[in-house]
Amino acid sequence: MMHLGGARRSCATKVIANLKTKEAEIAKMLPFVPDSLKPLFSQAEKMREKMETFSEQQPELLAEMIKRKEANPLATGIVATVPTARDPKTCKYTLEGTLVHTLMKDVYYQERLEKLTYDGLEVVLSPAHKAAIAAKIVAFGKDLESSAKATAPAFFQDKDGKDKPFDNPYAKYDGSGLPDKMPLKTVLGLA
Repeated sequence: MMHLGGARRSCATKVIANLKTKEAEIAKMLPFVPDSLKPLFSQAEKMREKMETFSEQQPELLAEMIKRKEANPLATGIVATVPTARDPKTCKYTLEGTLVHTLMKDVYYQERLEKLTYDGLEVVLSPAHKAAIAAKIVAFGKDLESSAKATAPAFFQDKDGKDKPFDNPYAKYDGSGLPDKMPLKTVLGLA
């Protein structure tokens, strides 16, 4: 078991070391980048910090993602773009080298890569994650209530102009209904 934990840390360490190397390269290039692109390149440090946090919180998930990425069955040979063969007469072909062909090739590649990398993986929600999600839901409920009161004050007042009691269902949310695991694609917004 200790060896497995060390292997997980080793994978994460390699990824973070790679990000640090790229961050240093970007720092060298930054003075020569046009001002309009500097905000894009300045995100390297934030990406590394997020990856460090992710590797601490979800080491098993990161190790599995790295393992799948390193296996990369898309790297060599002919790769099917559909699960079952189709009749060639029903296929729409694009001329190689055209913009449409290049774009569609990249789109299909990204779809296959997404399936290989993310399908079946789950994020484990710790109590801290659940508490943070619950706090965001409560804050959303309060914002929703205040904007609704500002938009339609008559709905929230009685005949005398006094505030009616309003039962905000979000205000009492504690996160207990959240699952212990969620599909990674759902968390990333890909599902």
